Amino acid sequence: MYARKNSLRAKHSQGNLSRLLTIDWCECFAPTGCIFCLICQGLLLDRRSSLLLGKLNTAETRISSLEPNSKLLKPIAGIKGAVNRVQVKLSAAKTPQEVQQQTTTLKKLAENIRKFGDKYKIKEFEDAAPSWGLSNTERKIVSNLPGGKELLSKLERVDENKRRALIEEARLALNINRNAADDIVAIGKDIFNPPGSTKSFTEIDLETKDYMIQIKGGDYSSAKKLSGADMIQFTRTKQYNQNMLFDSKTGNKLPPKKLRYHFFKEPVDPRLIKWLTDKKIDQVTTGKL
Repeated sequence: MYARKNSLRAKHSQGNLSRLLTIDWCECFAPTGCIFCLICQGLLLDRRSSLLLGKLNTAETRISSLEPNSKLLKPIAGIKGAVNRVQVKLSAAKTPQEVQQQTTTLKKLAENIRKFGDKYKIKEFEDAAPSWGLSNTERKIVSNLPGGKELLSKLERVDENKRRALIEEARLALNINRNAADDIVAIGKDIFNPPGSTKSFTEIDLETKDYMIQIKGGDYSSAKKLSGADMIQFTRTKQYNQNMLFDSKTGNKLPPKKLRYHFFKEPVDPRLIKWLTDKKIDQVTTGKL
């Protein structure tokens, strides 16, 4: 019996540790008192805080070499001090509740670092909080939106770039839902052709009562127009909007909706924005939400 318990504990520990390599939040980290969960979360937070300090140090070195008296150096030093304090408290933490408190603090610091980087165009900080972008409250709201549960489940299975795009989809949906500017029809809507088949045609990142919205990450700083897979998605989105919208009750064809493209990584080449506008895209927006 003792050997079996040790085996189960080892399996539990290894499972959480392996998940730490691919996800940023383990549901097992609820404050249950499990010693292995406590160890796993402590390891994750230590790794996260070290990554944040690395970004802060790199930015500090680069900025000080360019402008030794920059006004940005003092707040960066202050943030470094705050992250270091989290590390000290984490090393002294003895209960799940204490670790959870440092989790919350580090999440807030990471998000503030990202916002600080956005404000002052500090490139090292742009991905400081790529997967801590949704609070528990936001996740609850998203889960109640059409397609929201599916989006949240994808967050645990995709790579960091795709996860960042999914979070931006969720943020845009949250903004629309919060402002009551439009009714959300679907998040991450798969389109099949012919209808009812399993042959994927394209995916609409976010559909509302009035808009079809595609959300793009990646580097579009020197793109004159869309190309490759982006161009295929663009063409099929327009085809779906123009020719494949039907009333689910009557079967009557519906008028096309407005089209919007949102690029969350700036800068976006002005030539691409003009190209999209010339192609009858009704709205082109940029920036993190």
